[in-house]
Amino acid sequence: MNQAGDLTLILVNDADVYLELNRRMHGRGVKVVNVSSGTVALEMIRNLKPALVILGYELEDLSAAEVVRRMKKNPQSRHVPVIILYDPAQAQSGDASALACDEAISRPVDTDLLMQKISARLNVPFRRHNRIPVDLGVEFSHDGGELKAFARNISEGGLFIETNDALEIGSRLTLSFTLPGQSSPLVVPGEVVRRIELRSDFRFGLGVQFRGLPPTSREQILDFLVQKSLQVIA
Repeated sequence: MNQAGDLTLILVNDADVYLELNRRMHGRGVKVVNVSSGTVALEMIRNLKPALVILGYELEDLSAAEVVRRMKKNPQSRHVPVIILYDPAQAQSGDASALACDEAISRPVDTDLLMQKISARLNVPFRRHNRIPVDLGVEFSHDGGELKAFARNISEGGLFIETNDALEIGSRLTLSFTLPGQSSPLVVPGEVVRRIELRSDFRFGLGVQFRGLPPTSREQILDFLVQKSLQVIA
């Protein structure tokens, strides 16, 4: 397994995605570099030897296909994974899928999906490094009923909760919980993606993944995670 520590990602011509990735990888030893053109990207690739390259489909000078072609022609960058972010309205039919890249993700970019792809390509479980232990009361609604649970940890991707209710994997929930230091509760949608039976009290552990997290809620969760991570380091 790769270890985050000296990995570099080259991101070409996408300031919004750059800001989000840079924030999510804060403190994880992964450097994200954003450049505006394919020519500059190729030079950076030669100098920095990145672990992964992410390309916008429409670049200022070279096409994404040309950047990939030159990378694959160079023995030093031939095996570097490439993810292309493309706009279906701009790309001609079949163009993106025909590129010699490892992944082609359509816009608007789902950052959670992109993080999953990056994690899989680098074999670095980013979310695991950002899971913070908590002890929070959680209320959630499911099929019209109001239920209660306790959250045992939280990451930018979801919660692990303990409850007496044996919900099935795939169950959709609406969660309500208040993070320490925050005055108002977060109300966020989620889906059960993991279930284990705990040894005592006929309780269940549920891994709940956030679905369609509102931007303001995401900001609050990320701020909480960063602050708790800094406290651990200190």
